[in-house]
Amino acid sequence: MNDHGTADRQWAVLEALATASRGLRFWLSGGWALDFHCGRVTRRHSDIDVIVHEDDRDRFWEALRASGMCRGGVRSSGVVDTVRCGGVEVEVTYVYALGDVIVTRGVEHWPWPEGSLDDPPRRFRELEIAVVSVAGLLEMKTRYEEFFDVPMRVQDDLDVQLLMDFSESDRRDP
Repeated sequence: MNDHGTADRQWAVLEALATASRGLRFWLSGGWALDFHCGRVTRRHSDIDVIVHEDDRDRFWEALRASGMCRGGVRSSGVVDTVRCGGVEVEVTYVYALGDVIVTRGVEHWPWPEGSLDDPPRRFRELEIAVVSVAGLLEMKTRYEEFFDVPMRVQDDLDVQLLMDFSESDRRDP
């Protein structure tokens, strides 16, 4: 299996997500969110990370199953649900409001930075999907090791640099 085939399958799943989940609160996170911010594929991705508002959890899964892309069972780690869709691993994290902050079930001690889920949808190629903000992605990448006691990967360091560069150019070009 080559990278191009993997990217094509991931793009097909992104299209299914965008179509099947209309009207539901969900956001791309991780590498694909970075790609939507940058307007280009920045690296090879091993999966698709999605954030879903907890209130929309059941409707999100019903929509994906109805799309025909996700047929297998869902594995849950307690924080993240993982499913194979069209041969691609999709990791789904659920968020909810806890007072004035947005948190992830299971890691409430790590609230999302204010505004992380408030950006308008981003367009990349022909798809328009809501994505975690640059500030939210930076927070996730730079503090992941602190909160989960797992070392940053090389790709995380590269993502942080791209996000910082993107953030800088965004501030220069309003």
